[in-house]
Amino acid sequence: MSFWNTYLLITPYFSLIVYFLIFQRDNFFLKTRSSVQLLFVFITLTMIIVQLASWKLFFYDYSFFKFNIIEEEGKNKIIPLITIIAAIGATIGWVFTSRVQIINAIKGHTMQVLMSSRTSTIYSEKVDEAMKLKKILEKELKDAGKEGETVKLTKERYLELNAEQRSAVHYLLNFLEFVAVGIRHYTLDEEFIRGSLRSILNSNYRLFHPVIEHLRVVDNHTVYTQIELLHKRWDEAHHEKCKKCNEWYKLADTKINWNTKYGLYIHLVMALVSCGIWLIVVLGMWILGKFTDRQFVKNTYTCNACEQTT
Repeated sequence: MSFWNTYLLITPYFSLIVYFLIFQRDNFFLKTRSSVQLLFVFITLTMIIVQLASWKLFFYDYSFFKFNIIEEEGKNKIIPLITIIAAIGATIGWVFTSRVQIINAIKGHTMQVLMSSRTSTIYSEKVDEAMKLKKILEKELKDAGKEGETVKLTKERYLELNAEQRSAVHYLLNFLEFVAVGIRHYTLDEEFIRGSLRSILNSNYRLFHPVIEHLRVVDNHTVYTQIELLHKRWDEAHHEKCKKCNEWYKLADTKINWNTKYGLYIHLVMALVSCGIWLIVVLGMWILGKFTDRQFVKNTYTCNACEQTT
């Protein structure tokens, strides 16, 4: 019986760890986001308080590491329990506050980066030069009777550009690469950037894609890979996660997505192993996400990679 009680005691934490590792982890980010880490800590501490309250209300006779809360003569065991709950409650408040501060700090930093780019004279000049180049390419397509086709700066046309035009192309690509790196390292807020630069990044990636491929041959094969990853994550469309692969982006060398391949089996096995506690964890996370995360909105989007495999 003691083993069974201990098993039920630790199962919620094990279920929560598995859930975060498989169903909440986003491989796009180079490290686990601090807001997600603090959310995990917040939920874990909440579980501890719930278990302590349950111990006091329903399992009064049980002991934990030979400690029980049964009153004995000369010993008041409720005060230590209340002290522990109060300390955990204070920690929960600190974790919640820290998480909000981190999210707000990242959003504030993102706003500063965007405002600095908008008020930068050099940025404005380079963007204007790049837009002039795009209009020239559009006119060339129209004159060639190819109006309506995707405008691209080909390798041959790139080699014909003057120094000022090339500088504008490289400046814009370098800026977008900087933004993509900031998002992957979680120093820039993705939702903030996506709302303001999504169409700019995607259109410029398509425009300069031949140039990027050329530079990878003559310079460095990894140049501007962060722009490419972010472009594929946003995938040229206004969408959430792909409903099939459950990824914001999909590449040929992407690691196996356990959520996609074995999601149903994982749910069944964890529900059996945890005696149903897994379902409570999943339901709790769903309710939490329902009110705090846009990803729970019904999604009908299928990414290009999944469409090609069907």
